[in-house]
Amino acid sequence: MRYIALFKARILVLLAGLVDILPKLDIRKYKVKLGEREFFINSINNPDAIDKVMLFTPGLWTPEVSANVENWERYAPLIPIPNRVNIFVTNEGNGKIPIEKAIKIWDGQAPLPSFGAVLSFDKAYFQKIFPKTAILLGQRVKVEPVFPKNSPFSSYRQIMGGLVPAVVDKQHIYRVRTIAQLKEQLRIYGNATSPIARCGRESNNFDPRIREPAGVLIQTHNQIGWVLFDGRHELSIGASVVDVANILKILETKNVFGERIEQAVFVDGGSAMKVYTVESDGSNTRLNILNRVAAGSRNKPGIDPEGLNLYSTLQLDLQKQGE
Repeated sequence: MRYIALFKARILVLLAGLVDILPKLDIRKYKVKLGEREFFINSINNPDAIDKVMLFTPGLWTPEVSANVENWERYAPLIPIPNRVNIFVTNEGNGKIPIEKAIKIWDGQAPLPSFGAVLSFDKAYFQKIFPKTAILLGQRVKVEPVFPKNSPFSSYRQIMGGLVPAVVDKQHIYRVRTIAQLKEQLRIYGNATSPIARCGRESNNFDPRIREPAGVLIQTHNQIGWVLFDGRHELSIGASVVDVANILKILETKNVFGERIEQAVFVDGGSAMKVYTVESDGSNTRLNILNRVAAGSRNKPGIDPEGLNLYSTLQLDLQKQGE
């Protein structure tokens, strides 16, 4: 979903095209529209707050979740409050934007999937406002974060979330002495050790020992750029999270970027960054892909035959200096 994410970091693109990396964004209130009903949610991943409507995401962290960090292959988390009506919400792309929908309704005990989110209702309240439950399946669910009136988010045209930071406010947060310290930093800054996160990930990007394709978007005071640890041919083995931390620091020390790194975030693996040249005659636009990528598969079948997956792609406009 666009704003509900397991990992905490965000990339924000201003209306003018400038880019900001936000290492952590906490959203404390949502406005949700389901059917003809609209309501506000103040309880997010908080099993102690027994509200009429609550929201649970893969970012949930409880003592039970903590105890199963190393049991991620078998651990099947449940919504930690019984006897409620739970609606699983996730999205399906239409080739341009993600469309949130009500996919499944559980009466009573419910699982917590590793993607999407679960709207959890007090049973009596749910039966009162939705007497005909079946009509909700497949319906559009509109989920919007509620920000303070003085927040700058109206200045952004795009926010891409669900990312794990690598550098926070000029601090290289994973340059630590022990594996235990590294894992704790990954938990604090990215929730990356969560068993829910690990079972939903297709690669081992945040394993301290395993080398995988990796990409890191970096921001200095004046520039934005991407560092690729390819891992996709015989002369490249990728990089572990430890490698990435050390190499970024070496590159910064050698002044490769011309400035200190202020913020940096992991952008999945080597296939996550698609680079295109854009050709336009004023009415028709053509994209020519310049690097190896995995095809996108999150759109409705048949809606995105070229596998561009543009609805979940961060769109950065790169121009020659001076243009």
